[in-house]
Amino acid sequence: MLVVTTGVKGADGRPIGREAFDDFLDDHPRRFCGLDLGLEAYRLALKLALARAQVPRHHVAAASIFTTQSATAVLEKIRRHIKATTPAAAKMHGTFPLSSLTAIQWSRQNGSAPSFTSSFLPVPALTILPNSVSAIAFGQFASPNWETAQGFIPPIGTRTGVPAVQSTNTLQFNLFLPSGTPPADG
Repeated sequence: MLVVTTGVKGADGRPIGREAFDDFLDDHPRRFCGLDLGLEAYRLALKLALARAQVPRHHVAAASIFTTQSATAVLEKIRRHIKATTPAAAKMHGTFPLSSLTAIQWSRQNGSAPSFTSSFLPVPALTILPNSVSAIAFGQFASPNWETAQGFIPPIGTRTGVPAVQSTNTLQFNLFLPSGTPPADG
């Protein structure tokens, strides 16, 4: 069970309210969604869990009961989808032999705004173990995203629902290619 108490303060510095939660626990089922037996069973289970937790109800602003299996079921479905799907080939921007490089400057995005931090990768560090790196390659690939623009995965039935891909992200990557003969099958 997750319990949020009125000790949590809102943006205005005042304790968050508990009226909506009290309404949910006490109100007649028709106000929220008609005669939904699943919701009524959840409401009863929530009341029992709060009683077992011995948190005074006048301190509870919100509460939820769940199992870790609830989240795991959705993530397992996403993993099955990824494994069952053949992704599009990555787009390569370029491959550069290590011997042709004198310096590498990384520009890393460090936030949601266009803010970057630059740093240098010391190329000689890649030769500490002789003949370990032969080239550096840069590319990108499309990756499915199950989160909405608001940053959450829409709820689905954990037993029967299937998550929907909400958008696609383009992810950049850097490869340090080892020296030696590549495997026969790539």
